[in-house]
Amino acid sequence: MQIRFSFLFCTTLIGCLGLLPACKTQPLEDSKIVHAVGEIFQKDRDNPNFKICGPQKEILQYYAFHEKPIVEEKGHLETVFKKQYRPILSESQTGLIRIRFAVNCAGLAGRFRVMGMDNHYQPKEFSKEVTEQLRKITKAYNGWRIMRANGKARDYYMYLVFKMEKGELIEIMP
Repeated sequence: MQIRFSFLFCTTLIGCLGLLPACKTQPLEDSKIVHAVGEIFQKDRDNPNFKICGPQKEILQYYAFHEKPIVEEKGHLETVFKKQYRPILSESQTGLIRIRFAVNCAGLAGRFRVMGMDNHYQPKEFSKEVTEQLRKITKAYNGWRIMRANGKARDYYMYLVFKMEKGELIEIMP
C-alpha cells in the first residue's frame, strides 16, 4: 500500500510539474485589456485625477475583507439606482451588465469597465444609453466604505451586476 501511494504521488507530482510551463500566464498587451479594471492606467479611458494609494499589485478584491464595502445598506444603493435610472424600453435590452471598478483608500471610485452579456452569459452589446446611465450613476455613488487590512486603508476592486429585462432594471447584484 505504501509503495502504491508513493508511486501514485510521484507520478502525479511529475505530471503536474511537466505541465507547469504550459500553465504560465502571459502578460496582456495594453490593447488586449478591454473589459478588465485595468492592471495599468489607461489615459484614454481613466480619470487622471483618480489615484490608487498603494501598488497596483496590492489592490484586493472586495470580498477579501470581513466587512461589506458599501457604507449604506444595499437597499440604499438600489434606491439610488431605481430613482435615477430611466428605462430604455426595448426587447434587445435584456441580460446582465457588469460594471467593475477600483475603490481607493479614501473611498473614491475610478477605472470603470462595463461589460454586457445575455442571459446565457455570452458577450452582448447593450445600448449606450443604458450602459452610460448605469456607469454615471455608479461613478456618482459616494457610499463606498474605506476598507482596512492590518489597520491600513486599502485599495480594492468592486463590481456591480445589473439584471436588465427589456430595458428595465430588475436587480442589482451582489
